Amino acid sequence: MAIPGVREEAAILRAVGKTDLPVAKLLAESRDGKVLVKEFIEGSTAHEILQGRAFSRTQSDGWTELAAKHIQRGVTADLARGNLVWQHWRLRW
Repeated sequence: MAIPGVREEAAILRAVGKTDLPVAKLLAESRDGKVLVKEFIEGSTAHEILQGRAFSRTQSDGWTELAAKHIQRGVTADLARGNLVWQHWRLRW
């Protein structure tokens, strides 16, 4: 029996994966709907960054840009500090 919500999450990840919105990409999905394998995104969360200092200008601008991209596409997302990972090498959330 599939775990509730797993197939829906997989469908969302496949759809969003075709956009320029930065999300953990779906790498694999089990046939039985019990397991998803998503890309690991290395970096510090916004919460961790704000524990020690303020955002850099690039981080602040990136958060605003990310929110604007979601709004433009009519997509909702929880952009809470604990949900965003700063990708240092890509200079983006």
